[in-house]
Amino acid sequence: MYAEHLRIMKVLMGMEQEHKVTEDAGRAAEQDAAAQRHAAEEKYEEAVAGLVEMEERAVMAESMLEATFQYHKAQPSPRFIFTPSIKRISAGYTVTCLFRSRNRHSFTSEHQNY
Repeated sequence: MYAEHLRIMKVLMGMEQEHKVTEDAGRAAEQDAAAQRHAAEEKYEEAVAGLVEMEERAVMAESMLEATFQYHKAQPSPRFIFTPSIKRISAGYTVTCLFRSRNRHSFTSEHQNY
């Protein structure tokens, strides 16, 4: 009976040791999970901050583009575009001045030989 009592004590001590190892492993896993969660939260915050910065840049770029568009829209645009052309001929030069309208029709306003 004494020998059986010792075997039961050994089994119980082994179970207690296994329980302690299991609890230690559980605590270590919880600490590891907390560290990973903290690292993930930091990465998430960095990503969100990066997105906010990119959004601010995009808004600024859109504002600058709109301001540029409005500036060019407000600038007076010539009704006709003046394009002189000079050609050398045997007797001198021919100067042709073309005015091109916005609708791309062209006509000659002057034609002189010099």
